[in-house]
Amino acid sequence: MEINPRLNEIGLEKENLTERLQKLIDILNESYTLRPNHTNRWQAVLNQLDYIPVRYMNSTIEYYIEYYLTGRAENWHDISVILIHEGQDIGVFPLSVSIDNEIPMISSHGRPILPPLTIPSLSKKIHKKAIRFCLDLTQRIMEIFQIKCWQSYVGFPQCTNLDSWYRSILEQGGVEVIVEHELYLSLDLPLDKIKQNFRNRYKNLINVGERYWQVSILSNADAGIWAEFENLHLYVAGRKTRSAASWQAQHRQVANGDAFLVYARDDNHRMIGGGLFTCSRDEAAYSVGAYDRDLFDKPISHVIHSYAIKLMKERQLRWYYIGKRFYHHTSETPTEKEVSISYFKEGFASQMIPGLLIKKSMI
Repeated sequence: MEINPRLNEIGLEKENLTERLQKLIDILNESYTLRPNHTNRWQAVLNQLDYIPVRYMNSTIEYYIEYYLTGRAENWHDISVILIHEGQDIGVFPLSVSIDNEIPMISSHGRPILPPLTIPSLSKKIHKKAIRFCLDLTQRIMEIFQIKCWQSYVGFPQCTNLDSWYRSILEQGGVEVIVEHELYLSLDLPLDKIKQNFRNRYKNLINVGERYWQVSILSNADAGIWAEFENLHLYVAGRKTRSAASWQAQHRQVANGDAFLVYARDDNHRMIGGGLFTCSRDEAAYSVGAYDRDLFDKPISHVIHSYAIKLMKERQLRWYYIGKRFYHHTSETPTEKEVSISYFKEGFASQMIPGLLIKKSMI
């Protein structure tokens, strides 16, 4: 885990951004083990972790690439690194670099950079060395493309024990930290106890909804049902908001067992609502939902979530990440819709856990 000195040569000959990017990719491919060609090794590292966040999964990264990068950036590369020490794969670092309208960006596939994860058997010394390598690599890429600011996000479970990634960034200076709020449901309790902790009025709404609609679960590939869900989303949104490739990436998640779709039909067998939930070995996350606007006052989403949580329990997952909780008069300046939706989600949560958005400027 050393920075290849050849990276220091990029930019000395006044190359344009595209030329710099190509040189960077060539050196990284020669010097390091990158995720795109070693997805099995990436997964093998994840399997050794005490907790696998959905955000780090191969299939989630593929979805992020389609949603945030493909079609939005003129030139992008997944440079996620498998960290190696003495011939052993010991960690993963999700990273990408892109150029759009002559503006370079370093991120975790279009989102703030995620901290590297290392296997629990690693010594404290080697863990710190891995963190230092990842920060040095990030810093060098910033210098190559003259990027003035980058963002990182420390969420659950790292936020419960802020380790050397967060501390090292703070020690460098030029840092602004914004506290965000994430909603989680602990799945440790029995299902009946979990339901008792739902917001009081949700319990009756769920019972009513179960009498109204037929609820089903899609946990394998089905192009017909998936097309219905995609078309429902298009109808509700009123316009196409995403690429076909991003929908295909999520359908592959369902086919591979990394996600499931809970959907409801009315008496005419028409799909009126659905929610997609992505799953790792330990965690589920609410990915996308679509609900008939004409039935806005009906508890479709309540029933969808209730069925999904039951399946999460059956899969013996540990946590359900529901989404962010937004508040008025915060630095996030959320919309009224974001506040309203997050209030609805809070009714299923057992905990609100802080997440840290770190904005790091070049000094």
